[in-house]
Amino acid sequence: MIIFAIMKLSLKHIVILVIIALTVIFTYQAYWLIGLYGTMQSKIKSDIKETVRLSDYDEIFHRIEILRKEKDRKHGQMNISVEVNAKDHSTTVKNKSQLKDHTENNNYVTSTEISDLDLSTMLRNPKGIMQFEIYMQQGIHSGLDLMKNINVRYFNKLLNRRLDSLGINTPRRLLYIHYYKKDGEKKVLPKTLASFGESNYEYTDTVKLSIDPDKSYSYVLLLPPTTTVVLRQMSGILATSFIILIVLMFVFWYLIHTIMKQKTLDEMKSDFTNNMTHELKTPIAVAYAANDVLLNFNGTNDTEKTKKYLSITQEQLKRLSGLVEQILYMSMERRKTMSLKIEDVDVLGVIQHLIAQQKLKADKPVDITIDIQKSLTVKADFSHFSNIISNLLDNAVKYSKEKAVILITANRCDDFIEIDITDHGIGIEQDKQKYIFDKFYRVPHGNVQNVKGYGLGLYYVKSMMDKFNGSIDVESEPSKGTTFKLRFNG
Repeated sequence: MIIFAIMKLSLKHIVILVIIALTVIFTYQAYWLIGLYGTMQSKIKSDIKETVRLSDYDEIFHRIEILRKEKDRKHGQMNISVEVNAKDHSTTVKNKSQLKDHTENNNYVTSTEISDLDLSTMLRNPKGIMQFEIYMQQGIHSGLDLMKNINVRYFNKLLNRRLDSLGINTPRRLLYIHYYKKDGEKKVLPKTLASFGESNYEYTDTVKLSIDPDKSYSYVLLLPPTTTVVLRQMSGILATSFIILIVLMFVFWYLIHTIMKQKTLDEMKSDFTNNMTHELKTPIAVAYAANDVLLNFNGTNDTEKTKKYLSITQEQLKRLSGLVEQILYMSMERRKTMSLKIEDVDVLGVIQHLIAQQKLKADKPVDITIDIQKSLTVKADFSHFSNIISNLLDNAVKYSKEKAVILITANRCDDFIEIDITDHGIGIEQDKQKYIFDKFYRVPHGNVQNVKGYGLGLYYVKSMMDKFNGSIDVESEPSKGTTFKLRFNG
């Protein structure tokens, strides 16, 4: 139903509808891909931050394991406590470290506090929980770093391994920085304590992790844009989307092509129906008039007149029979119920008989020359073979100018038999030749509009040659003539 409704629209409106549909689909697809890109880029950045934190966490426990293995050495102790004020729900994280100085056998006590945290609010969402974990991690750092120095090289090794597992194989640079103030100055100055990675590279993204409560020590990870990483991760989705868009464009193109073909066929059918109705009425009217003369005006008393009118009637009935035969063939061919009687057909005998008929019924001088091997036969249905040759001869005569000059040749080649019918008529333009075997198609000739036809003759010839497992080709030049080549299997 939709196709029939679309077929009623003009080509302009169909194209506009298709363009609008494709634009909407492409716009939605682009909007969806852009949104997905933004989501994946945010996730990549979040994963990188978490990777830095987890690598620092693993480095902490790596040092703790080393301290545990040093059984003969006492390093001191570290206590971390969380105090919650019930009145204002504020929270204080305290880190208290008691260290041993083995050289002087003295004890040192350090204490770090992180106050003014609303723990009840913080622990209600994932970001808050992660922030609380960072606070606790910083508290561990403040004590552990006094007992054993940070192993930045080991941290860098862990970080690289985790980044590689995320598919982030781009160049990167890691800095371990100490932020301090000079005496009497308020400005904070950075001092790079350690660095790893390529320095001569343009980095745009920065990930920073402060590892102590005072934020005086930080890891800084420098990365190029994450666009390449995100696009690589989206490669499967992008390829699938591209294929879908290509398929959609092909489907819409094929739909328009089919609709236009159906519209053209529908128009050609309408023209055929109108022309055929007119052509069927003409021989009936002529035969009826001839019989009316014989019956009502004593035409039978005049032998010459009787013969004349009977000839007219017979000619019109033959014409009517030919029209009915073509219509019947179309119906049978469509239903696939046609039965063929394949036999050896004498080429020379059939063509000589058809030439004689053609000269009798032609309305212009006809000069037909034949060059056919004797005893040459083809395997075909006798009736349809005759109709094929007759159709081609009719066309050769119809599309010749004042006089029809035709050459018919037939020869046996290696494994086939070829029959050529050549005229010196008006010819067919190169761009029209590929359509001449289509149903209802008629070559537009501006100067030969009076030639009768329905666009069925060459379609019939091509269809029958296919059923004979043969082929038909055409060679033509405008104003020089046309040659149809029939090839039958030997």
